[in-house]
Amino acid sequence: ETAAALSMKCRQIANGFLFTSNVETGARSWRPVHDAKIDALKEIVRETYGAPILVPYQFKPDVVRLTAAFPKFKAFDKHHVEDLAHDWNLGKIPGLILHPANSKYGLNLQKGGHMLAWFGGTFSRLFYDQTIGRLRRSGQVNKVYNYIILARDTVDEVVLEALEGHGARQQRISNAFQRYYEQRIRRTTHGI
Repeated sequence: ETAAALSMKCRQIANGFLFTSNVETGARSWRPVHDAKIDALKEIVRETYGAPILVPYQFKPDVVRLTAAFPKFKAFDKHHVEDLAHDWNLGKIPGLILHPANSKYGLNLQKGGHMLAWFGGTFSRLFYDQTIGRLRRSGQVNKVYNYIILARDTVDEVVLEALEGHGARQQRISNAFQRYYEQRIRRTTHGI
């Protein structure tokens, strides 16, 4: 297999399932491998006394497993965005399961909770920041807590390391622009 395909298999296993294919029919299915991340999420829910929690995921089988383990949680459905966001913000949904790609710009979830627990990591710093930004926005009255559930000694650690590297690189770029802007203002103020 290619490195990318192998990496994806490792990510599936770290999340607790594995996609399988029927050689004869080519049909694709999946099978559970472990529940360690579900158990970790249950512990987070207990530790936060059942506070509403946003749960970003990576794979469709994650949604099936999460909704089975947490029957009161709702899976984000792009066809019912307004209804789900409304119910979440009114406190009617104890857990909202969504993919980071669906949590982009303009989705206001800050009134429904202040807890995130990443069930599966993302390599995309944009998706990561945007997902956190659904809760960390104007109108949020609580500190936003961001949990990342990792399977130790797996590709999850590589994903987090890459994500942190993206963040550090973006911060260096932002700092450079800030310094440039400040220098430009100083030059303008001093008539240079």
